[in-house]
Amino acid sequence: MKKTEMKKTKKTNEYTCFLCKERTSEYVEYKGKRYHKECVEQKKKNEQEQEEWVDLYEYVFKKVLGYKDGMKMPQYMILRLKGLRDGQFMSNKTVAMQADYSFKVILYTFKAKAIDLRRLESKMDFKDENHRFNTIMKIIENNINDIVIRLEKNKKANQKLDKVDGNELQLDCGKEFKSTKEGEDKIAEKFKNLW
Repeated sequence: MKKTEMKKTKKTNEYTCFLCKERTSEYVEYKGKRYHKECVEQKKKNEQEQEEWVDLYEYVFKKVLGYKDGMKMPQYMILRLKGLRDGQFMSNKTVAMQADYSFKVILYTFKAKAIDLRRLESKMDFKDENHRFNTIMKIIENNINDIVIRLEKNKKANQKLDKVDGNELQLDCGKEFKSTKEGEDKIAEKFKNLW
């Protein structure tokens, strides 16, 4: 005689969202953990922000400050970098945000001003490491808005290019240019003997 096996009936379980710590029966699994649907998006955003922070930190650590592996960036400098993100002098939770820059924008600003920073360091004598970093940060603070404006212009230009149909281009003279197989063959024939 077979033993009758009883199936355990699962009642609706509630799980704790890994991000917001609220109990829920509706969840989405992300990387082996359970989240609310909204919390998954927040988690992905946090991960992207963390990657951008690591890129910024490594660039400033190695390229700007010239530190080598085994050295540590002082906490003061880390707080200055994180504070720039919120438009503050240093990262501080008690002071209201004055701006909202991404770490990627800050990194682009450092890269855009790399030549100016190298030129500055060759001309100036600094009292100490903090004086040097404060001078660098002043240059970045003064130019970050220009980089934001450039990035927005670039984004708008790319959106306009995406809207343009590749087969029909409007030329300045007001005539339409249509790509045809015959036209492509004529162009190919002209350049055939070039190579």
